[in-house]
Amino acid sequence: MKKIFLLTLVIFFSRVGVSCALIEAGTKEVGGAASLSFTEDYTFYMGMGTFGYFVSPEIGLNFNLAIMGSPEEDGGKIITPLGQIRYYFYKKGQTIIPYLGGQIGFRFYEEKTVTESWEGDGTYEKETEKKTDTKFCSGGMGGIKFFLNEDVSVNLEANYQTDGTGIFQLLAGISYFFGN
Repeated sequence: MKKIFLLTLVIFFSRVGVSCALIEAGTKEVGGAASLSFTEDYTFYMGMGTFGYFVSPEIGLNFNLAIMGSPEEDGGKIITPLGQIRYYFYKKGQTIIPYLGGQIGFRFYEEKTVTESWEGDGTYEKETEKKTDTKFCSGGMGGIKFFLNEDVSVNLEANYQTDGTGIFQLLAGISYFFGN
């Protein structure tokens, strides 16, 4: 088993080592990322889709749509459209490109409250109340894109957003680049 794992790593890193990013002004990016987080009170997931446009090889403008939720019955969900600007520390021929950026957007909250009770006559009642709210949010991110070839990267990102309540996520995803 160890030999198979080591062989897989050698093939992966040799493949990464011979490929490089080809990013130019006008290059477009589509991708997705996911995260699973646990806190004392909640387990929640996040899925994010992204569309990006490179103004230059170093400057990217992105639109992201993030959906966070909880698989628990009384959990809610948060939908967050974000505009991002990223600075890529890019040099032609790189296979690993780090970046930093900022983001602004809105959070659309849907919160569920489930109330369960037993009545005096032995009947069981369950009520669900939904509340919604919208808040402005901002934040930052930093990450690394590992290019598998000129058009595909595997991405790791640390992302922080706040609207008064902060959410920190570690994301893993994949991107496809075209139009270069």
